[in-house]
Parts: sequence; structure tokens; C-alpha cells
Amino acid sequence: MKKIICTAILLSVVFLSLISCGCGKNSTYERGVLTEAGFESVYMNLKFIPPQGMVLSTEEDMLEIMNIVTEAKDANKTAVDFAEMTTVYEMIAAAQIGFPSVSLMVEKLALSSITTDQYSEALRKTLSGVSTVNYIIGDKIIAVEIAGQKYKQLSASLPDLGVIQNYIFRKKGNRMISFVVTYTPSTEHEMRLMMNGFSKLKD
Repeated sequence: MKKIICTAILLSVVFLSLISCGCGKNSTYERGVLTEAGFESVYMNLKFIPPQGMVLSTEEDMLEIMNIVTEAKDANKTAVDFAEMTTVYEMIAAAQIGFPSVSLMVEKLALSSITTDQYSEALRKTLSGVSTVNYIIGDKIIAVEIAGQKYKQLSASLPDLGVIQNYIFRKKGNRMISFVVTYTPSTEHEMRLMMNGFSKLKD
């Protein structure tokens, strides 16, 4: 499990350091939960049922990624106030071979006036400034839909590693809901099946 999850997040870039902050509280935000079937979020009106061959990260894995230490026997009952955090990992899923993978995050914006266009420009600048990996960033921002919600998508390829990443995001209040989807040219079909695992929690 650890190896799969590490592979899933290895190429996920924390790209909002310039426009996100840890200040202020939005009481309307509530982190989603892992269920026996997959993942559910009332806040995003979203659920995810992983297709065959996909593995969901555990709550313990995600708390570790967020550097949260808890002594609670049930990690779902940790006393952490996620509404106060800058970046919250909602879920991570990956194929058993590592690709495709998807990370879902909710990030608090420094200013509620920040637009998705400004967000995408900050993302471009951050990816361009990464010196350890050669990103080739797509020219276009396209519109996509996930579970009935409209998102914007910026894509980038990493030819040295042979992978493609889709950064998919939409704004809600003073937060940005972000997917990072990583796959290879040979696993594009599996990536689409993975993303079809997302649907509305309630109609």
C-alpha cells in the first residue's frame, strides 16, 4: 500500500504556495470520508467508487502525507480541524501498478477574489520553475465536467518520466477543489475508467 500511494503522489506538485494561506476559517467546509465502498464528500457533492484494480489510500496514509500525527485508534475520529488547514488531502487512488492515479485536494485561498484564471497562471509559473523535473506545459485551458460540476483543466507532460498530468480545478467559496491525475500513454483508457468512478453524492 505504501509503495502504491507514494507512487501516486510522487509527481503531485504543491503549486499554490503563492496564493494559499492557513489563515481564517470557513465553517462551511467539511472534509469527506472514506467508506466501505469508496469515498464520499457532502461539501463537494461527490462520491468515488474505485474501479477494479484501483486501490484507495487509507486515512492513516493521508494523515501521514499531511504531517498529522494522531494517537487515536480510529484515524477518522482525529481531533484535527481540517477547516483551518491550507491544503487538505481528501482522497488518493492508484492502480496497483502505480498508474493511473488521482489525488483530490481542497486548498484554502489567500483571497476569496482569486479566480481560476489566476490560479492556472500560478500553476503554470510553479511548474515552469520546477528544476528537478522537465515539465512541458500545455497551451490551453479546457473545460471538463466531473460528477455534474464544471472544472478547468491544464495538462502537462513529463517526457523524461513518460507520464502525463492533468490538473483539474474549480473554485468554491474561498477554496479551490483540485484533482491531480497522473497516467501514461498506455494507461489512458484506465485513467478514463478511473475518472468515471466519480459521481454525484446526491442528485
